[in-house]
Amino acid sequence: MKINLYLTGLIMLLGMSLSRAQDMEPMVQEGRQWATRVWWAVSPPQLYTEIYRMEGDTVLDKKTYKKIYCYLTEDLSDGTLYYYALRQDSEKVFIRFYGQSDEKLFFDFSLTPGQTFSVNGDNMVVEVIGDTILSPDSKTRKCVLLKSIKYDIFEDVWVEGIGSLVYGINWNGLMENLLRLDGAKVYNILCCHQNDKQIYQNPSYSGCFVGEAPPGVSTEKTQLNPATFWRLSPQPAAEHVRVVCGASADGAWREGRWRLVDAAGKTLQGGVFTDGCFEIGLEACPAGLYFVEITAASGTACRLKCLKATR
Repeated sequence: MKINLYLTGLIMLLGMSLSRAQDMEPMVQEGRQWATRVWWAVSPPQLYTEIYRMEGDTVLDKKTYKKIYCYLTEDLSDGTLYYYALRQDSEKVFIRFYGQSDEKLFFDFSLTPGQTFSVNGDNMVVEVIGDTILSPDSKTRKCVLLKSIKYDIFEDVWVEGIGSLVYGINWNGLMENLLRLDGAKVYNILCCHQNDKQIYQNPSYSGCFVGEAPPGVSTEKTQLNPATFWRLSPQPAAEHVRVVCGASADGAWREGRWRLVDAAGKTLQGGVFTDGCFEIGLEACPAGLYFVEITAASGTACRLKCLKATR
């Protein structure tokens, strides 16, 4: 993914006052919220917004995490999905998926230029450390610029209190942008809020819940995310999950194929369906987060989040 012009401009504005004597603003706070725009280059293209919000605590292995819930509507009325949990220890932020026994290092603001940050075996190298000022709050924040060693064209920018200026706190955005697990998807952070106060607004977009395509891409064929047509039950699931297409969906979704993938993008199962529904056995899957990818006979595709519970 080619770094956008805004990030290039931000890099030029980085100050090099590495000895700044102020405490890091915590990213992990009750009520902190991110909006991420997702553009999926399937046919027809799909464009939608995912909102991630920190709500409540959970204690796992004597460590306290903030729970992250995912919403697909601006008024947060679509119901919630407990997606994953985050905790912060000084300059490091850790992520832990629902039902999993280990945590992963998500952000590390203690890194110095030349050091590497490993993600599932792939590395990014820190190129620049400095300070930046973002609108609308105009606060000076620590900033880290990284580049993928494997994919030289990919760059990421972490900002204190906000996360990535590419994908926010969307782990799938990191996985799919850095590891190229799904080259057809593009993630862009739209904004970040602390309750009702806006901390950051992406200047490339006009709001926090938008239907704009990337520059140069037509929006004529964009449509409602078809994932809203489907329901998984039960959630979380222990042994089996039933996937059913709602009556409001277009008839084209009545038949097609599906596959179950893990959080790293590895295909675990797959099959076909002919009546708008199918069932997936999860007995052999460890507890955690999975995705059900559905492709209609017409070629239109969508992805659903699926949680496997601990027995």
